[in-house]
Amino acid sequence: ISLHPASISTTFDSAKVGLSVSRSLSHWAKFLNEKYNIKEIYNSVLPTFSYQDELRYKWREHYGLVESDIVIGFNAVFRWKKNPEYLFKLVELLSERIKIPIVFLLMGYYDSDFRDRMIKATGDKESIRLIEAHNPSRIDMPGVYSAMDIYVLTSLFEGMPNTLLEAMACRNAIVTTPANGCRDLIDSGNFALELHPYDPEVTLDAFENLILNREKIKSMGEEAEDVLLKDFSLEKELGGYIEQYETLLNASGSKNMHEVGR
Repeated sequence: ISLHPASISTTFDSAKVGLSVSRSLSHWAKFLNEKYNIKEIYNSVLPTFSYQDELRYKWREHYGLVESDIVIGFNAVFRWKKNPEYLFKLVELLSERIKIPIVFLLMGYYDSDFRDRMIKATGDKESIRLIEAHNPSRIDMPGVYSAMDIYVLTSLFEGMPNTLLEAMACRNAIVTTPANGCRDLIDSGNFALELHPYDPEVTLDAFENLILNREKIKSMGEEAEDVLLKDFSLEKELGGYIEQYETLLNASGSKNMHEVGR
């Protein structure tokens, strides 16, 4: 379920639905906050996670990285809606253009075919290093994200991508196509670089300039975390959800969700 208000608004405004709500979502939000101190909902980065430099240093050391390395991370998924061919082309172009050492970090549940395609895309250049977080445990994911500097998403279609929210929590600069919910994030601040949705060459110069600007990467990552905590908290997202329910219920003649529950 996407809890982002913009996504919910788009969905509910375009569909005629009948709702029967037995429990107020506000009670659920209060329960989660009081009992578990949950502030945000993510998949792999726990809601209680708070970025720490120590975790970044630990995981960069784990991967044999030095602080000067620029680490660009991807979720390795061989599904068409994730646009893997775009990703391979982007990596190929970056590998040809970038002269400084860079590191590509693959993470997720992928097979040897995906790995081979990525190796081919890098052109086996000495300045390019490929490291992997294959089939990582959820416990390790905050460290994997924290080791990265830039997180890239090349999807054709998305809701509100949890991976982008997770990367933001770990102070990654965001580079993404404007697919659906990604657009909401792009428009939320200056922490995201928008890729052309179909042709990586169109926005290649902007991506290259970002990679070469360490201070910009750092400032974008810090802003990403700030925007996440300010605009994408559980309280705000559930508030948008509840507002949509109340609007629909009022339109149907019901006074509120409690009345429907009874």
